[in-house]
Amino acid sequence: MNASCNTSRYESIGCFGLAVGLTYVFWSSLWHGGGLAGGDVYSYFLPQKHFYAEQLQRGELALWNNRAGHGYPIVAESQTGVYYPPNVIAYRLLDLNTAYNTVQLAHYVMAFFGVCLYARAMGLSLTARILAAVIFTYGWFPARISLEWAIVTGAWLPWALWSVERFLATNQRRHAVLLSSCLALQMSVGHYNLAFITQLVLAAYTPIRVWWVKKGSDAIGDPHRRGIILFAAIGCGFLLVAFQLLPTFELKAMSQRADGRAELHHAQGYIPPVYLTQCIAPWMWYGMDVDLNRIAPDDAPPTNAVEAHLYFGLVAIVLIAIAVLRQRLFTNREQILWGLLGLAATVYSTGVLVPWFRSWPGFGFFEGPGRYGIVATLCVAMLAGWSIDAMRLARRWLRVGIGVIAVTTTIADLWYVPKSVAVAVILEKPIIDYQPDSPIRNRLAEETQPVRLFCRGPNLPTLLGVASAPPWLGLGPRQYFDPLTKIPGDNPFDDPPTTELIDWLRRGGVTHVLSFHRLDESQWPVQLLWEGFDPFLNRAWARLNPPEPFFLYELKESRGRVAWAAPHSILPSNGSLQITEYAADRVVIECQAKSDGQVVLTDLDYPGWTATVDGEPTKHDVVDGMYRGVQVSAGRHRIEWTFRPTHQRLGFALSACCVVLIAIWLVSKRRRS
Repeated sequence: MNASCNTSRYESIGCFGLAVGLTYVFWSSLWHGGGLAGGDVYSYFLPQKHFYAEQLQRGELALWNNRAGHGYPIVAESQTGVYYPPNVIAYRLLDLNTAYNTVQLAHYVMAFFGVCLYARAMGLSLTARILAAVIFTYGWFPARISLEWAIVTGAWLPWALWSVERFLATNQRRHAVLLSSCLALQMSVGHYNLAFITQLVLAAYTPIRVWWVKKGSDAIGDPHRRGIILFAAIGCGFLLVAFQLLPTFELKAMSQRADGRAELHHAQGYIPPVYLTQCIAPWMWYGMDVDLNRIAPDDAPPTNAVEAHLYFGLVAIVLIAIAVLRQRLFTNREQILWGLLGLAATVYSTGVLVPWFRSWPGFGFFEGPGRYGIVATLCVAMLAGWSIDAMRLARRWLRVGIGVIAVTTTIADLWYVPKSVAVAVILEKPIIDYQPDSPIRNRLAEETQPVRLFCRGPNLPTLLGVASAPPWLGLGPRQYFDPLTKIPGDNPFDDPPTTELIDWLRRGGVTHVLSFHRLDESQWPVQLLWEGFDPFLNRAWARLNPPEPFFLYELKESRGRVAWAAPHSILPSNGSLQITEYAADRVVIECQAKSDGQVVLTDLDYPGWTATVDGEPTKHDVVDGMYRGVQVSAGRHRIEWTFRPTHQRLGFALSACCVVLIAIWLVSKRRRS
């Protein structure tokens, strides 16, 4: 028994060491401090994480992001992963680029080790476990390196399945709690698409595994009771992360996706059926700059090579084909179960079934069918592992030799092939390192009042430490998409500007304009402050070859971030106004009013924002359909805005109650024992 435990321990240590080593093989540049660029890195993920890291390093856990557009609830939008423990630790202790790399690399290790544990629970040999882990971890994720959420969320799938297997093998309640914890942590990452896919897999896997696929290693027990416990554990996963889910549900009801349907750009990402040949003939497609939309049906939404990527390595396909031909695969129910799951996921990933499932809960909201390829990849990984074990070679050295060849060949294959698919590049010196040298950042830092910048590139200018409009949010407040309140025009950067655009910029508190070209000051009410080359922004926006200048302007007659309201005037005179504190969840305004009036803060009005005047709670108004306003009387006043969302507090209460109930359930079992 001790020898067996020691062997298992040594194997686990070896798998973990290999998992860490492979991250260096695939991403050595990230280990050495390089940085990702391309895809959504600088347009979405790093701007969020930059703001998040700033707040953490100030000792605050922000609930509101006041930089993207006119602000949004950072917890509710969810993709920042505010409460996700690895994020809290990494972004509190490390610089932005190191934290971003560390979190991603750690989850590659986690995904690899999770597959090893799950494959061992399914009876695979050490070689087969390693092969399966290589295929899953480095088959599906590397092409999506620009999509941070892919590995950070997807790494939890094998851990959830391992939790199910451990519970069925031991009947120990702690493994049911582990399942709940895995699901809660996966959802606390914030991007729910792969969490939804994980839940679908569990919804199919759990009952089949409990009532149909019975293994000899399963503990004795009532299958009905065990099935109920597992489904209760899945439900508890939602309660444990209620502090994240309830604010998201509130935002969803007030967002551009309030009807439960994804916009067109969220529906893209399917795999055209003919493109499935990439699995066996990647040379036909990869590196050929093929427009996948040309081989897709005429009425299909757009797709792209990254979302449509599905490659497992040729060794896996060969092993499975040999095992099938020799009738040594699909010989037990576990293999049949994974074959069915993989087939269903592959068919759905082509998008042909989307119209049939669109009205089902969740399917209409998460319309990226190509992402179901993660299930197909895990299926192929497991089947390849079973196939190599099915060889039944008599000589141990031959088994080991073939296993080593299979693993090393697969590593080489997956290291080389997906590189031609990924849209991100790795730079030895990350672009964010040039941020302190940005003359535009340093010039805007001289302003005495908070800045809101109007600029062509959404979100990225927030890395300068200022607010910028327009924002880009996958799930954002409806005001950013409503024709009555959003920036006028399909392309607000066209010259000359419309009267509606200038009026919107002024009323929206835009203080500065950053342009890629010199503006006609007879058309634009602006004053030039600076022009030239910016080492940070020129690299971030790929304006280096040749270097192209930027032009920073001040917008005249703007409301600014705080102003007096009037029906017919942008800048009425009713006394002095000054923002004395502008934090994420708190804004303090000092005003000296000549007469009664309304003070407008040109930040988004959203449930949870409350106002006090001289320490007394006061009712606030919605100005121009989206901004915050309070009435004050003549005299000197102190206005304080505080963000305390009700759904957030209710979510924490539900999560705390769930933790207490789980603790009672665990303790009651020990007492009876």
